[in-house]
Amino acid sequence: MTKTRASIVERNTQEKKTCIDYVKLRKCYKTVSTKLINASPQNQSASDLSHILGGKESNNPSK
Repeated sequence: MTKTRASIVERNTQEKKTCIDYVKLRKCYKTVSTKLINASPQNQSASDLSHILGGKESNNPSK
């Protein structure tokens, strides 16, 4: 009986971890898509866009 309880707790913990990972991922996706929307093609070169995607904000002249 204790083994079943332990496996249920383990599964719940795993589900919570997955949920937290999903929230982090969604937040990251939101940030990236916002950066891409803000980076208008007229004044951004391809290298600037790759910096935005790479997350190297210090190399991004527009920030």
